Amino acid sequence: MGEHLFEFIKSEDEELAVLGVHIEKRLYSDTQSVMSKSRIFVERIINMTFEKEELNVQMYPTLIDRIHKLDRAGILTDYVIERLHWLRKAGNKASHDAEIPKVEDAVKAHRFLFDIAVWYMEIYDYTFEAPEYHLPYQNEQSIDPTQINQLVNQTIKETIGHAVEEKLSHWRSQQQTEKQVTPKSQSDQPKLEPVQPDEAGFKPLAYFRDKGYEVIDKRLKGGTVWVIGTWEDRDDFFDLRKHKFYFRFSKKGSRSTQNRPAWFMLNKSYKGELDDEGGSYQQNVMPSRDNSDENDQPNQRSQKQEQEVEKVEQKQDIVLLKINHPLEQVSDQVAVPKHLLNLEINKVLNGRLSDVTNMLGLY
Repeated sequence: MGEHLFEFIKSEDEELAVLGVHIEKRLYSDTQSVMSKSRIFVERIINMTFEKEELNVQMYPTLIDRIHKLDRAGILTDYVIERLHWLRKAGNKASHDAEIPKVEDAVKAHRFLFDIAVWYMEIYDYTFEAPEYHLPYQNEQSIDPTQINQLVNQTIKETIGHAVEEKLSHWRSQQQTEKQVTPKSQSDQPKLEPVQPDEAGFKPLAYFRDKGYEVIDKRLKGGTVWVIGTWEDRDDFFDLRKHKFYFRFSKKGSRSTQNRPAWFMLNKSYKGELDDEGGSYQQNVMPSRDNSDENDQPNQRSQKQEQEVEKVEQKQDIVLLKINHPLEQVSDQVAVPKHLLNLEINKVLNGRLSDVTNMLGLY
């Protein structure tokens, strides 16, 4: 374990990897610095997400505004949002309170940062494989190893216990559904042999239908393939990377999914399985980040709407009114109508609109 845990993020941003090293070195000895740096880590990875999604970060001045924007756009999952807000609040508290954060909070922050970094890489790096989580070694014997083990166990229960329970519930539901369906013949059973890579004609739509997913194919209308599912189903989708099929999760789906959570295919060149009988097969290429059909991609649509709003705001009409009074130069660049110099301000504030316009010479 010569490399630190956050080495994998270095390919996307070297400063994040440096922050990770700083946090790990001080995890047990300087918890206040760990919590403050964790918030900086979160802010930087949020800004990187804005850049990937081609969103204007300047329109959202605070970290909470940016998190809410990505949430509304359907980019973040509930799993990630929960961690982002915990780190944001804990970092703020560490920066402003005199109370030193507990070691267990620093350990929890370390785990949450790992989860967020893995989520980012899984979304934007199609070849990424997440490393196994582990805590850094404690060089100085300032903490009893037994205490560290207790912290690890507590952190695991708090951070991944809920996710494991959701996965088990989903698996039990699938098992119960499969027991209720009796196949007509042995030939109707899905083949259990491992499917060979692309050259063997792997069919992703059939793969998901065999697993019980709802598949919505909009390719003939200029869209893409949508598969109804949640972030907890990600293992089924990431497993297709070995066949060079790539899917991305959208929490709010699209019109095609009636805004249900779903995954959409990034392989725009794939022409196979265009009908129920199976269409022609075409070998895949690495996907583009462009999500093809404009009406079928919620994130792309919201970005364009945002750009249009910016254009409208920049094109406000300027109306010039003629002032029928002599002017008095009060500075090199400012001239004021003479009749306004002695005007009492309370008459303007309390007068009728017609009287005010007459006094100001706007007629």
